[in-house]
Amino acid sequence: IGGRGAGHVQPITGATVTTVAEGETIMESAREAALTLGLLHLQTSVAYRFRRLPRETWSQLIQDGSVGHLLVTAAQMGQPGGNAKWISIYFADVDVPAIGRSLLSSWRYAEVRALLRQHVQAILIASDGRISFKGVGFARGGIFERFRLVQGLNSYTFTDQDYDLVNTVRAEGAPNFSDVGLFFLHQRSFVPVAPWQFVFVSSNHTGSHVIYRTFTTTYQLPSKDFIAPDLAAYLASNGLTSSMVTTSSRQGLRGIAVTALLFLLTVAFATRHRWMVPHDHRRMRWVQYAFLGVFLALLGVVWPNQPSVTLLLSIWHAALHGQWAAIRTVIGDATVAALVMGFALVAAIVWGRGIFCGWVCPFGAIQEFFYRIGTRLHLNDGRTHWNPRRTGYLYDRRARWLKIAAFAVLLVLAAGSIANAERAAEIEPFKTIFFLRFMRPWYFDVYAGLWIAVALFRYRPFCRYLCPLGGALAVFSVRPLRPIPRYEFCSRCTICARTCEVKAIDEHGRINSKECLRCTVCEHNYRDDQVCPVRIRARQGQPLRLDLPNPVMAQRPPNRRNKQE
Repeated sequence: IGGRGAGHVQPITGATVTTVAEGETIMESAREAALTLGLLHLQTSVAYRFRRLPRETWSQLIQDGSVGHLLVTAAQMGQPGGNAKWISIYFADVDVPAIGRSLLSSWRYAEVRALLRQHVQAILIASDGRISFKGVGFARGGIFERFRLVQGLNSYTFTDQDYDLVNTVRAEGAPNFSDVGLFFLHQRSFVPVAPWQFVFVSSNHTGSHVIYRTFTTTYQLPSKDFIAPDLAAYLASNGLTSSMVTTSSRQGLRGIAVTALLFLLTVAFATRHRWMVPHDHRRMRWVQYAFLGVFLALLGVVWPNQPSVTLLLSIWHAALHGQWAAIRTVIGDATVAALVMGFALVAAIVWGRGIFCGWVCPFGAIQEFFYRIGTRLHLNDGRTHWNPRRTGYLYDRRARWLKIAAFAVLLVLAAGSIANAERAAEIEPFKTIFFLRFMRPWYFDVYAGLWIAVALFRYRPFCRYLCPLGGALAVFSVRPLRPIPRYEFCSRCTICARTCEVKAIDEHGRINSKECLRCTVCEHNYRDDQVCPVRIRARQGQPLRLDLPNPVMAQRPPNRRNKQE
């Protein structure tokens, strides 16, 4: 046994199924041991939602990458025939509505959708050629030994109990295949929106020898078919790279459109003093609502790209561990969100966090509009009850630090495990609202709905108290380069403070740039000779030493000499 020649037997040649099973057992045991010992820090799941798109023809499915393909030639197997087809294999994830409805009959697709609710994935595999992709293991040993799926450190094989026969591929223009099968994945570790490899092993008998050759191809579900806000972080955490090739032009067009809007906002805000009407701040407010509505429609509904603190956490984690390629992956897979995030950080340094939070943020727009609806329904009086001596006012000032504390905690968690940080970042309801559209477990939906409901009664509660992204931008807004100008007389006047809905102005007239949402009401008052006492006296021809602009007043308390005057 084991020797060469006519009188010797090679017993291992008939034990392909056994070796596959042993290999899977060894790899799974090694992975579990590494996770238990802390040698691996992996994000084990990612939230996603499939888009419901129309059916496609076979050529369209092949062109956009919805159906993967592996071709093995006779030359690759060491057989005569050159580039003649040895086996041609096609495969696709039929859980995706557009793919499943195109490839399967209506009743079979309905069956797949029912299984999906039980966390079962379905992969369609079809082939044609000299051999079958099924092998013989499914008939005698229960395992399909010729192929497997690999995703990161996970490998997935199939038994005869995971297999269901499919007669034909129903897509328009699809060729006739000799073998078609539907294979079901019961492991929850498989993430269909992340890239995975189809591995095919073929054998060739040469005399008394058996030569095994392995062929691998990568499959990536086109991004047009799904929404997964945390996919970039998942890929970076698990050492995977995205192979999306069908959305670069679409992402480029979206990036250009969003860049144009951000540029328009920057120009409009930088030149606001030239066109704002001193006696009517409502015009500026309507301009703000217009920008909020457009960004809500684009970044929240049409192209869900609500910036999230998870983007910063992924970059932070990768930078601490020297994973520079992962940073490029995160930014490349979330181009629009990264673009908006970059704008938010730069704008926070120049003007404060209010440019993003008050003019761009989609969830901020929802809270803003719901508060106005609440005012119309008399659920709130639409006025600011400003009294620095009230207990509620003091608690409000202290509660503002919660968002910065939340951001700090997330940074600490991300330094150790990005998976833990991702789970903790669920305090942001953005994923539930914009990406998954309330198609999550009930407690996520209730949590997001509560923040929207509270906004009917209180002005922007999440933005002011708990938003970790707002806390991150607040850190960059401590000393903005272009603060709101103030008069020294502002230290003894409370007109602006009484109209500030976020209570960003204290009893000394100082504006807290970490809280200000740049509604520009106080800037209108600053130039209104019918509201501002300094302007009123100047209009009446009464000279005052206190009428000189002093932007520093926005950052430091008034000096004692002027206060005594």
